[in-house]
Order: sequence, then C-alpha cells, then structure tokens
Amino acid sequence: MERPSFLSPGTAQPATDPHFGTPPRLQSAARHGWLWAYNLEHLDLIRRFVETSLR
Repeated sequence: MERPSFLSPGTAQPATDPHFGTPPRLQSAARHGWLWAYNLEHLDLIRRFVETSLR
C-alpha cells in the first residue's frame, strides 16, 4: 500500500514539496507552527476557512 504524500509530518519545521523537494513559495512561521500555501488561491481558501463561523 502506497503512503500518501504530505508536505510535512508536522508544523515544527518548514514544509518541503514531496515531488519537487522545494519549499512552497508562500510559508511563514506562526505562533502554533508553520503556515504554508501552494498559491494565492490556496491561501484564500485557508483564510475563508479560518473566518467561517460554521465550525
């Protein structure tokens, strides 16, 4: 059984793309670990998720 690819096993260190071995262009250290996004659309999706009150 093939294991799925993830960017990072945790948020204690910067992420690395599993296919290209490079860090995502949009990443930053935050209070609870690293925040990363593949592109601006992904970052907007994260923003909308955090802002929603339906959780």
